[in-house]
Amino acid sequence: MAEDTEAAQPKEPKPEEPQPAPATTPTPTPTPPSGRTVPKTRVSSAWTTIAVGLVLLIALLIFIFQNLDNVRVTFLVFHGSFPLALSLLCSAIAGALVVLLLGIARMIQLRRAARRHRDAAVAASKSTPS
Repeated sequence: MAEDTEAAQPKEPKPEEPQPAPATTPTPTPTPPSGRTVPKTRVSSAWTTIAVGLVLLIALLIFIFQNLDNVRVTFLVFHGSFPLALSLLCSAIAGALVVLLLGIARMIQLRRAARRHRDAAVAASKSTPS
């Protein structure tokens, strides 16, 4: 039975035996790319914008051609029958215009506040003797 208890317990290393050092691998340092990088230019940005715009235009055209059914549209006292895609497109454009106008109004408000703050700082610096 003494053999069973010895087998069940893990053997501890003897203190005389040296422990092996853990294997460490040096971490590789990143190397700069060997090739030259092309700087970003306005022309490359324009081509990227054109490519994204063309993809969106194609998606919009697919949407329009798949939704040509006429729907009845009523707004206040105006009534009409338009293709569904045209109705949705007009409402999206109207929403974008509202957001654009609110954004422009906010930018004008912030510019006026910044100008007032700058003018007050200039006037304060002129009034203090140096």
